[in-house]
Amino acid sequence: MVLALAYWVALLATAASLQPCPPLSKDLLSKTARDNTVMITVVDKVLYQAWVPSQLASSKQAGITYQWIAALDKQTAVGLRLLGVEHCFVPELSQIRYKMHHGERDTEWGGKHWHETTWNKVQVVKMVYDLGFHVVHADSDVTWFRDPHPFFMRFISRGQDPPHMVLSLDHMSTQNVHSEWDLERGSSPFLSINTGVYLIKQWAHSEAFFAEWLRWYSPINLNDQHALNHLIRGRAMTGKKEHPEPRWDKDARIVWAAFNATAGISFLPSSMFSNSYMYFKARAHQTLNHTLYGVHWVWSGAAHNKRANMRDARVYVDQPEYYTGPPGQPPLRLLSMHLDPVQAPPGFNAWHDDRSEDMVAWHVASLSAQLGALYYGVMGALVANRTLVLPRMSCFCSRNWFKMFACRVQDERHTQFPYTCTMQDVLRTRLVYQGLTLPLPQGNASRTIHVREYSFLENPRTPDDTKRSRLVVMLGAGPRAHPGAPLAPGELQVERRDIGGVLRMPWPVTAEVFADAVAQLGREWAVVHLADAPRLLSAGYSDPGASLRYDYAIRDYATFWCCRGPQEMAKFGKRDREALDFLPLARRQLFLAGQRLSYHSYDRPMMTAGSV
Repeated sequence: MVLALAYWVALLATAASLQPCPPLSKDLLSKTARDNTVMITVVDKVLYQAWVPSQLASSKQAGITYQWIAALDKQTAVGLRLLGVEHCFVPELSQIRYKMHHGERDTEWGGKHWHETTWNKVQVVKMVYDLGFHVVHADSDVTWFRDPHPFFMRFISRGQDPPHMVLSLDHMSTQNVHSEWDLERGSSPFLSINTGVYLIKQWAHSEAFFAEWLRWYSPINLNDQHALNHLIRGRAMTGKKEHPEPRWDKDARIVWAAFNATAGISFLPSSMFSNSYMYFKARAHQTLNHTLYGVHWVWSGAAHNKRANMRDARVYVDQPEYYTGPPGQPPLRLLSMHLDPVQAPPGFNAWHDDRSEDMVAWHVASLSAQLGALYYGVMGALVANRTLVLPRMSCFCSRNWFKMFACRVQDERHTQFPYTCTMQDVLRTRLVYQGLTLPLPQGNASRTIHVREYSFLENPRTPDDTKRSRLVVMLGAGPRAHPGAPLAPGELQVERRDIGGVLRMPWPVTAEVFADAVAQLGREWAVVHLADAPRLLSAGYSDPGASLRYDYAIRDYATFWCCRGPQEMAKFGKRDREALDFLPLARRQLFLAGQRLSYHSYDRPMMTAGSV
């Protein structure tokens, strides 16, 4: 309490001495403009702390020096300075249509705040554009892997010739071929656009273009992206015969906007300017040898899933204590585990939608088996009171909130199974981030443990001392006739290596014996790695009642696969989703006997993609 109070007093004192971000001016942005181009990210007090540190870290790594952060309120103008942001400004707030009300809580995707903020971004981009700059807009949840300026300069250097705007897509595939580093080949006005990343260059008719875009503002229906779709598609979007139609040139990869025929618009391939699905699952930038410039972490679901995906990719910048443990407390102590990768059945990746049920069945069975192994890793971390590093798990079917086609979104064929599961493929992310609260072996006590992503020990922000202090626990003599018998000191001899050590532990042991063994080894080892957790800890808790309580509690952290379409649901007589099992097969049978209910038919509360 005293430390926290001192921290906030120091923070307020620092804030009082800082100059907030200055007003927008041409002279200010000219300091870093590159070829008269600036990159703009627009944030407010809801967004800046969550995403800006991670984005700026990626921009620095990519060598992007011309980026500026626009603060939409005074709190953010000071907060950005507290984060160490040098290149920030405050736009003319009197020209901003929407200002967040005090206490407003509807800030999730699709809510009023989100909707109105999309238009604030357009207004700020126009302010910067009116100063005479070419503008690259990037949402705050974009990670840069490479500076996009050389790519964009190919179009800026054309002067008045199109394209005038280059825009990212919401696609799960690309028509571009191997080693083709160009605009999207299959350009048409009917592609699914995304305003998370775009370039708009200086050209003669830009004033009319912005006026038309802003004309479509609607406080209810149209965000900036939907409005741009209306502008581009015209009659095809509005359904009104009196509205114009777009023209497009597939060979030139240019679409001439219906409501502003002087605006030539092109599209960025999602293999090069990706989303979460393309990055983790389709991985087209790898298979097609395309340069990956950035990832806009949409198609992640809710914010906690987005953060989990960014952590998996090692691009989310957490507070230092995430990597080391809270200040004033013992350093972070971890437990990790090995999990054998699962191979796809022969021909699996060539199966089509008519075999979707077979693909789903394989995915659910194989992932439930992997969760059954993780069950023992969670148990080990729980009784040893260590933070669990999740293992890499193999997924054979993507998860979404509408019908999948051969386990893929939009029937794309880039994805090759298995891919490394994201957390939301396996676990209920929101609950897991709150901590897994599970019963301990004795009495009615419970403990809450936390997790780290599978890439945590590969993250450059994780201290090297943590990575080097690794004890690998391998299977020793076994199987033991009495798993609950204490281990003798001679059975806990560590073979020290140049880096880390190895312990060959007799097996199996109960969770209590394992906890005692780890306690005897002390907290010397930052990481205890279990080479075969399922066999080592197969004896579980010594008390059958405690084991059933553990089973009952842990199953709620597993998520579900989704989704079948209505036709498939009717054809097979199944729901749109399939529950994943956290229990090993042997435990599942005992659980069913003890609870007298079907684990598979257990009717969990209906959940949406954003709730898990």
